[in-house]
Amino acid sequence: MTKQQPLAARIVSGGISMLSSQVIGLTLAFLAQRIILSTLTKEENGELFAYRRIADFLVIILCDLGLNSVAMRKMAQMPEKAEEILTSVSVIRLVMGGIAAVLSMATAAASGHGVIGVGVWAIYVLISTRAGLLRYTLETPIRMKVRFGLVSVLSIVDGSLFLLAIWLMKDQLSISVIIGSFIVSTVPSFIVLLVLDKGQHLRPSRASKAMIGELVREALPMILAVILVNIHDKIDAFMLEWFSTPVEVGIFAAAYQSLAPFVNTIPIAAVMAIVPVVVRLASEDMESCRSYALTGLRFLAAAGIGVAMTASMMTPWIIEFISGGRYADNEGQFFAFLWMTFPVFLLFYIQEINIALGAQRKNIVITAILAAVTVFGGLWLIPLYASYGAIAAKFAAVIGAAAVAYFNFHRILEQSITLRGVSGVVGAAIVCAGSAVWLPSVMPRPLAIVCGMVVWMVAVAAAGLVRVADVQRVRSMFQRTLA
Repeated sequence: MTKQQPLAARIVSGGISMLSSQVIGLTLAFLAQRIILSTLTKEENGELFAYRRIADFLVIILCDLGLNSVAMRKMAQMPEKAEEILTSVSVIRLVMGGIAAVLSMATAAASGHGVIGVGVWAIYVLISTRAGLLRYTLETPIRMKVRFGLVSVLSIVDGSLFLLAIWLMKDQLSISVIIGSFIVSTVPSFIVLLVLDKGQHLRPSRASKAMIGELVREALPMILAVILVNIHDKIDAFMLEWFSTPVEVGIFAAAYQSLAPFVNTIPIAAVMAIVPVVVRLASEDMESCRSYALTGLRFLAAAGIGVAMTASMMTPWIIEFISGGRYADNEGQFFAFLWMTFPVFLLFYIQEINIALGAQRKNIVITAILAAVTVFGGLWLIPLYASYGAIAAKFAAVIGAAAVAYFNFHRILEQSITLRGVSGVVGAAIVCAGSAVWLPSVMPRPLAIVCGMVVWMVAVAAAGLVRVADVQRVRSMFQRTLA
């Protein structure tokens, strides 16, 4: 057995574990969202969205910095300093998290939003698995071993506790109750990790000024990228507040939340399984590293198209499921948002692999496109078309950025880009998008979805996104995993 075989088997095992937990989490999130969206008015949902956007923006900008992948790369390069590296990351995030929480509450006070609610949400973002900040640092030693059982179970516990809290409080549901339920649901698993870690990675005495400085210097190219991607992700909600009505903000928020469970599951599961391996192989066997990275990109492109097609064809059911029909007259917004899964899958994966390979500067171009198109497109379209304008601007941004990221990624891996490869990806997406629109109009929706899946399988196979060799490799790895 070669050196890569047990590693490949662990990738499959870890990927299956993470994907299974993410699918369960997706189901739990949808059930919770149904209670929330069917209870809150569109105006209240818009207000909740604004609360979350303020804290998300500041906490992620000040605490993320691309430190997860930077730390993994340094740990692979200097395993003898692994403890010092992780503790230094924790210290950075604890300090910056406190600053971000204070700034979030000050911003909330200035803009007329609830100060306590925004502050609590800032703490939640810092310690939850959702943003991958302080909690991710505690999980890193487990992830580096490509073993995700405990991580997967704890993420399911989070989702289960949140759904339970929302269900128990469904008759008293409000913005403060929802935010409180989020943080209560994540505290038990955070404590479990803290106990297992024995607090060793949160002790400032185990960090060093030299390592903190080194981590910050390596993360500097990522600071601008993090700021730009958060401008892209958050600014449209603020522009809708400025140029539109609370109802339009609520519609945009509901449609956005229908996308979030998909983009927070499959691409994250893929990245969590592949990045540690790419980091390790980059210094040991670049050819194998390149093979894993490109295979992951093709699989994720195929998955993104399949998820977008299937989910968009289920739009009326999704709206009914997550809102009790409250947003039935906003099917167009939901359909468009669900098709963003395809380019977002590619963007998330490519940016994380870029960081893992030490090419984080390439992400600045990608995120600059995301921010610029979202801002200028939003300023132009939102005053004219409200939530539709915000969605159109965001869609144009992710498509343009994904195209640039795709080309740059092949250059980083020193792989030529063929016309067949590009036309295959674009053609498969166009065929599947057209089928998602046309098939439900000429046949019953359940039959349309079945036919759509057939169209997807033929399209991704014809495009070369899923190859016979890939299927055989995954099958053999899966058999070794079971063995």
